[in-house]
Amino acid sequence: SRINTVETWPRFRLNASASRTLSQGQDLDFNPAVARKMIKHDCGVLLDARSLGEFQSGAPKGAVNIPHVELPDRMKEVAELTGGDLQKPIVVYCKAGARSAIAKALL
Repeated sequence: SRINTVETWPRFRLNASASRTLSQGQDLDFNPAVARKMIKHDCGVLLDARSLGEFQSGAPKGAVNIPHVELPDRMKEVAELTGGDLQKPIVVYCKAGARSAIAKALL
């Protein structure tokens, strides 16, 4: 079944981009609960680093799919998602954490 709420996110591994943190300075790598709350209140971008097929099989509401292997060629799209705001948090996720970690490093 599709995943539609942030409450069901525990099946995904969340990471935050290295260059974007909450205004309070919290590191979201170690605080997925804060990342969930931030996205729930529309304070950031939710980026799905999985394949298109995985994304289509179920993703949190509001997530944007940019597979980690496509990210270098789609950075302009990421800039559009943040409205050009370099301070706007980006939360990336995948199934186990490896692809979101790669995406985080690219951001």
